[in-house]
Amino acid sequence: MARVEPKICVAEPPTWLSLSHIPDKSVKDAVEWYWGIGVTTVTERWLKAVTDRRELACRIIAGRRMYSTAELWRFIVTRPSRTAGAARYNNQRGKGQAHEPIRDRPEPPSHEIRHEQLARPR
Repeated sequence: MARVEPKICVAEPPTWLSLSHIPDKSVKDAVEWYWGIGVTTVTERWLKAVTDRRELACRIIAGRRMYSTAELWRFIVTRPSRTAGAARYNNQRGKGQAHEPIRDRPEPPSHEIRHEQLARPR
């Protein structure tokens, strides 16, 4: 049986946003493009990391990573939401048990040394 890539539905861009399949954005330009459409959490370092993990396609032109706006749009609209990522991260900590308060536990003894105890000669 042949392996088939699943079809990913990409949301249509807003009418005011024109997308191009020509890779004409460098990493710095891609970050600025994201900021221009309101995505302010994207950094150059993160774009390079997701490109290295092959989650975001780029073309090497004259030794530089170049991105198309169509690929940048496809990538950002297919990312999971921040809430989903945070929930996935929180579940790795022991299935929520670390966040529950501990009940019926006596207070630990206080190890404070009072000034009167220090000043007392022995």
